[in-house]
Amino acid sequence: MANKQGRKIGTKNAGRPLRFKTPIELQRAVDGYFNQCKQENKKPMLTALYNYLNCWHGYFQELVQAHPNFSNTIKRTIARMAEVYEIGTSNKTTIPALGIFMLKNCGYTDRVEVSATVSGSIGLADMAKEAQAIKRKQAN
Repeated sequence: MANKQGRKIGTKNAGRPLRFKTPIELQRAVDGYFNQCKQENKKPMLTALYNYLNCWHGYFQELVQAHPNFSNTIKRTIARMAEVYEIGTSNKTTIPALGIFMLKNCGYTDRVEVSATVSGSIGLADMAKEAQAIKRKQAN
């Protein structure tokens, strides 16, 4: 059985042909986008990059899953985008909320993780007594 393009279904060649045949071809297109942003004095945006490349926001993930050899090019592209917003927020040329939003789109998180280790055993009543003793010392 074959699809509309005449490719056999169930083989690696089934489905839509690759928009970018090699990572180098993708890198050239990405460089073209960043050069255009520089010439027009615009900050790069992920959605604008996707529009420039004529793809959608999940395209990079799908491309890496199907063709792992594109992984480094895509990681460098996202890191390049993040760098623009890191610099912009640090030198105050980008509104902090926009910088944070774009960095989250580039995979950053603002979660704070706390790790605590408790040794020994202390009951809740003992903790309450300690807290009261500290309060008394502070009051005096």
